[in-house]
Amino acid sequence: MFVCSYEYFLAVSICLNLHHIPHSWPLQSTLVHELGAEKRPSVRNIRTLSLRQQARVCIKEEIEENTSQAADQRSSKMSSLATLLLVCLVGFSAAVPAEERGDVEANIIFDSVVQRAADNIAALGWDVSKKVQNSYTDIPLEVDDEPDTVERLSITDANIVGFNSLSRSKSAKLNTDESVLTGTVKFTNVSVIAKYDVTFAGVGEAKPDVRDGQVTERLSTIFADVELKLVDRVPQNILSYNVRTGNDKLDSLTNMEDSEMVAIQQAGFRKALRELIENTVATNIKVQINKAVQALKAEA
Repeated sequence: MFVCSYEYFLAVSICLNLHHIPHSWPLQSTLVHELGAEKRPSVRNIRTLSLRQQARVCIKEEIEENTSQAADQRSSKMSSLATLLLVCLVGFSAAVPAEERGDVEANIIFDSVVQRAADNIAALGWDVSKKVQNSYTDIPLEVDDEPDTVERLSITDANIVGFNSLSRSKSAKLNTDESVLTGTVKFTNVSVIAKYDVTFAGVGEAKPDVRDGQVTERLSTIFADVELKLVDRVPQNILSYNVRTGNDKLDSLTNMEDSEMVAIQQAGFRKALRELIENTVATNIKVQINKAVQALKAEA
């Protein structure tokens, strides 16, 4: 029995420009349109692109060899290729589980959203750095049984770098009736670089402390779990959006060598700066993902 690989099916499909594939075939219209359209964002699949190029070269050579033949012979050759495509579709449908085919299609839809969001981020210059608002955090201290004793850590001139690393994390999923698409986006090695001021008024035996310097906090990964509403496989709006983080590290903290409370201050900076990145992904980045969804909806 003939078994056609999914990659070979894609290559032949692209060469035929997918003009004659009914929407009722196993590969649905959204997938067909995504792979065939030149103006839409395409999935970045090196293997598929390589096969696409190879298939196009093969067909070009075949046509050039038969330039002296009659038009009906060339038409017959293209009909044979169309028949081969049909066999590939049938083989693909039979050989690949429905769940796996659904994952492929879900990934194509979700990747189109991620790519548009990445374009939005780059257009704003956030792929280089994203300036964020000044903030502060108060660290409660117990000094000589005095209540309401705090040390204030102020963050100024903060910039986040690493938003150029936006990508899909793991496979996206479609629900049973294909009305909800679930996926996860991630950023890797996102850092916030800022200036800081420490202010402690002093109480009892504890001396006042006022100092400033620079601080850098880095998150190895930060994720956003996203649910999108679909209509005819076209994204409509964000149903849910939840941010979670991986490991974090305080990469640098200057002018703290002689501080008696450096361990507390390090913990305070880590918490404050980690939350700064989380809040930016939960708000500003979410807006850019939503704009990507709305752009795809308008183009459908």
